Amino acid sequence: MIPFPDELSVIESKTSAEVSWHVPLQKEVSQTLTPWQDSLLVVVDELAQFILQQSQARAFPEIIALAFWARAANLQQIKSTITSDAFDSKQAAKVFHIAPANVDTVFFYSMLLSVLSGNQNIVRISQRSGDITRELIQLLQQFLQRKPSSLLHSLVSVVEYAAEQSDVTEALSHWSDLRVVWGGDNAIEAISGIAPQTPQLCFPDRYSIAMLHVQSAEQAKDAAQKLCSDILPFAQQACSSPKALYWWDTSLELQQQFYQQLALSLAEHKQQFDVSHQVGQVLILQRLLALGHINCSNIWQLAGLRVAEINNIEPDAFSSHNGYGVLLSVQLQDIKHLPFDDKLQTIATYGLSQDVQQTLSNMIDKHVARRHIELGSALVFNQIWDGVDLPQVFSQLHTTE
Repeated sequence: MIPFPDELSVIESKTSAEVSWHVPLQKEVSQTLTPWQDSLLVVVDELAQFILQQSQARAFPEIIALAFWARAANLQQIKSTITSDAFDSKQAAKVFHIAPANVDTVFFYSMLLSVLSGNQNIVRISQRSGDITRELIQLLQQFLQRKPSSLLHSLVSVVEYAAEQSDVTEALSHWSDLRVVWGGDNAIEAISGIAPQTPQLCFPDRYSIAMLHVQSAEQAKDAAQKLCSDILPFAQQACSSPKALYWWDTSLELQQQFYQQLALSLAEHKQQFDVSHQVGQVLILQRLLALGHINCSNIWQLAGLRVAEINNIEPDAFSSHNGYGVLLSVQLQDIKHLPFDDKLQTIATYGLSQDVQQTLSNMIDKHVARRHIELGSALVFNQIWDGVDLPQVFSQLHTTE
């Protein structure tokens, strides 16, 4: 491994069991880079094409979605949205990304956007990371082994260590020009107290919902299939996965047909909610009931899911809803009764009339909800995340050296 910069000398004394470098830290970037220059787009596209060609990646739809997003055509589209003043040549800035344990690909998107902006990146992954993160790191390692002269060698490194090693987090924070922390709230609070002077971008806990207006059996089937796409990846733990369904002017008969189609779609899907998720479902519902957040009129199991029919739910109740395949079902009488709150991130909609869509958009603008998107697209990553234009932020970042 290349000798550590002075800011990271404390890490040299750590054993490999304490601090594991999956992709070692390389030398400083010697060349001046222009954000989104052609060579940066080429290397990210090469990584995307490599991932798409690997048979083991096909077992993870989330990884395939990431690779499709990172193809050259989409990157050019993102580049076209960045203001011209961000394309000034600069010495590479340093970004320290702290990845969440529950949504395995989100850190990779932010890392690639920072790479495209000409920054050097260190990503810390959690020791609780899942199979998707492990597979992503392995694919990155394989790509770098096959491309010894790739620019990525000097722009990307990946480290794993226990959250309790605050001295490592402090050292990496001092090294960086920007710290990017993906929630939850408790992790953000703990990290914010370490090297608090470090410029920081945080993505805290959020919750999302769906609002459905179904008028036919065909729509019931279509909506059910689209909901599967929004709740199965990451076991419904992603902040943009709907946790509650709000039914708008939909007959109980069509709602029943929707759930029947949802059961069929879930049974046919490669991804499933396993036994551990179903245990989690019980605990979530018990917690919501015990805290008085919900009054359930009916709870039933549905192909690995649990659906709870409730009269209403207050925004603060979503902090007790971890996903795992729990759907709260609410009959919505008035749009103003949606759980608008600063933590409401995404409203996924289906079948709403243009007038209702406009009313909803006005309510979203008023209440600062962050995304209004079609059902089935809730997990599609957008470079403007939680209202933060990531390419713009990363491209305009300058080193403090």
